[in-house]
Amino acid sequence: MSLLDAPGDLSRTPLAAVLVEARERHASGVLEIAHGGGTSRLWFHDGAPVGAQVFVGFRPLGHMLLAAGVIDIDALSLSLVRMAETRRPHGEILVAMGAASREQVEHALEEQQAGYVAQLAALPAGPFAFEASAAVPEWTRAGLLSPLRVLADALAAPQAADLVSVTLRAAEAGAKLADVYADAEPELARGLAAAERRLVARLAAPLPLDAYLAASEVPP
Repeated sequence: MSLLDAPGDLSRTPLAAVLVEARERHASGVLEIAHGGGTSRLWFHDGAPVGAQVFVGFRPLGHMLLAAGVIDIDALSLSLVRMAETRRPHGEILVAMGAASREQVEHALEEQQAGYVAQLAALPAGPFAFEASAAVPEWTRAGLLSPLRVLADALAAPQAADLVSVTLRAAEAGAKLADVYADAEPELARGLAAAERRLVARLAAPLPLDAYLAASEVPP
């Protein structure tokens, strides 16, 4: 049975395994994770994680931009008033006010979303269930998450150690980027450093694992 077809728990099934399953099935919907007395959500579209909301550790966009020195407290206060009046997204209001550039807002939102997914990947436990019938929110269409960056961060979590170990043992004779990933190469490059992109490109053809790791510019 697929990991997406029945409820599970992160104490037994790491988020990385769910991400791989969703990718292979081109799943769309929402993964709901119960923890900290509430529910966090990770939305998928066609197998890719596209947006997250967390119950614990929420980082408002305005506070992130304030902490980064992009806006001041007066701009934050005024933008919050306008957001309450118009119900428009906070980022759009800040850009319209001239308080922040679109690039600054997008960068902060990408950082916010990546942080949320990292929090979920680090959870040691938590019941989860995937709901394929759930509508994917419009705001996720902005493409704030890099699917491969999300998977890499999830695999780096302690909970995924066994999954990584099994995968590396299976790949000792040689490794190659699976077709489901190779077909989405432009998408994979998003969110990766230059050294990481070069490593992904080297997997276009089968390569012995020892040779691949020996030439790695990225820490294990």
